[in-house]
Amino acid sequence: MGFQRSTRLLRVGFVLIVCVTIFQVTCLYSMMQDVQVADVDGPLSSALEAFIKRSNNKESVGQPERGSIPVFYNLFVANASDASRVMEIVSEQKSFLLPEYHKPFFVQSMGGAQLEIADATLLGHRANGTELITLHSLWDFCRKNPETEKVVYLHSK
Repeated sequence: MGFQRSTRLLRVGFVLIVCVTIFQVTCLYSMMQDVQVADVDGPLSSALEAFIKRSNNKESVGQPERGSIPVFYNLFVANASDASRVMEIVSEQKSFLLPEYHKPFFVQSMGGAQLEIADATLLGHRANGTELITLHSLWDFCRKNPETEKVVYLHSK
């Protein structure tokens, strides 16, 4: 009984996080139409632009499959001693994703340490920053790929 309840609570918690995240993205999307996010040029935009160009090239190996759901991950690691704890969170969250559907996997890294995430496209690493940087990448992707109906946004907090 205890295991079933824990599993149900875990599923309910995950669904709640997804619902809250969808709400946040919706709210931030409307705000970002009028607000410029500072310092989003450079490696962040370049990585995303390169992926979008590959995606639009019909002969490209990196082209997302029809029906795939891109994942945008806001990764924050305060310092090197926090890396193992954060990696556990990332691994747990990735275990809920379905590799055949949830791709590509974009990571915007922030904080005092940078982690390597398997099968991920690093959009950039910054010592300082907020979720708005990752959300801006998500927003850019959706504007440039209007046929994409769904995206996933996750963070390591």
